[in-house]
Amino acid sequence: MKNNARFHKIVYKIVLPIIRALSLLIFGFYRPPKPQFDGPLLIISNHVTHYDYFFVGISLREHLYFVASEHAFRRKYLSRILRFLFAPIPHSKAALGVSTVLNIKRKLAAGHNVCIFAEGGCSFNGQSIKTVSSTAKVVRSMGVSLATIRIKGGYFTNPRWGKYLRRGRMVAEWVNVYTPEQLKAMSYEELDSAINQDIFVDAYEEVETKRIAYKGKNLAENIEFTLVMCPQCKQLNRLKSKGNEFFCACGLRGKYDVFGGIRGKGFTFRSIKDWDIWQRGAIANLKVPDQQTVLCSDPNQYLMEVSPDHSTRRVAYGELSLTPSRLTIGQWSSPLRDLSRLALIKQGYIVFSTRDGHFFEIRNHRQKYAGYLYVLLMERFSKHYDLTRRMYGGLSSIQY
Repeated sequence: MKNNARFHKIVYKIVLPIIRALSLLIFGFYRPPKPQFDGPLLIISNHVTHYDYFFVGISLREHLYFVASEHAFRRKYLSRILRFLFAPIPHSKAALGVSTVLNIKRKLAAGHNVCIFAEGGCSFNGQSIKTVSSTAKVVRSMGVSLATIRIKGGYFTNPRWGKYLRRGRMVAEWVNVYTPEQLKAMSYEELDSAINQDIFVDAYEEVETKRIAYKGKNLAENIEFTLVMCPQCKQLNRLKSKGNEFFCACGLRGKYDVFGGIRGKGFTFRSIKDWDIWQRGAIANLKVPDQQTVLCSDPNQYLMEVSPDHSTRRVAYGELSLTPSRLTIGQWSSPLRDLSRLALIKQGYIVFSTRDGHFFEIRNHRQKYAGYLYVLLMERFSKHYDLTRRMYGGLSSIQY
């Protein structure tokens, strides 16, 4: 391990200045002053873009290992290169499992810094997501100092739903450093609250205060992966987008601007956050005539089973559909009560486990779908199956 760590540190030292220059040029990212700390550090950061690993590394300026989602290890040659050069610690998208926690402990015990993105995913509407429920217990068990860092400007630079990057301004700030003694003196509830408060960001509050423009091309494209219910016709999965505009067959039309605001005909919302708060409430109270009603559907999707070695195999292909009681892909179908550890990756691909221990992903990179909609609907109609409690972090506690 020592020889491997020495190699990783050399790679890190070579790569970091390059990443710093590219981050400033491409993202307009400015690093904060380095925090003062003794010994190995466990870092928890908010998660706002797919490139947050770069931003935390630039901000610390010392070598560290990252905990990365399992799907990052499925890219064949690229994943091999990443493992060889940086050795990220894998974890299932749906939980910080025992093997992940043990790997983190080993790195910290060997004197290395480790970073966790404890929200588990990027926000769909600009508000930070609540951290995984086990985070406080994991942090306390490590016996090292904890540092929290908050990245701002990322939602408008690289919105989870967006098709292209935009350039404006991104900054990071170190919020707190907690010593092991301070962590021991805090209850799990106090520590959980402190972590979530430290890393919380509301992108729309930030942009309203500073009025920073985030410029790019086709700003509204793929916005339908977040705006999943039309406020004019109340239909699901109907919105489309092109360029800087989005629209529905009912006549609703809107435009997304460089400040992240929305304006148009058929709605009164001025931000994605406000629209999302409304649609979440509407979906939570959605009524259907019976358990066979198809709530939403998307054609030509693959159901892929993911093995422990990160390899995948196709299980089914066909229409993805959801009723109040079942999830179906082609010839494969399962009652919602048999699903667990539901989560989303990238722009909204669904990953989940089944009670018999299998792990799946639903995807088609050429024909994407609004996974966020399926998750909101499953939360609404699966409460009597207790699926909500078994979802990643508990969706009812997540601030979308």
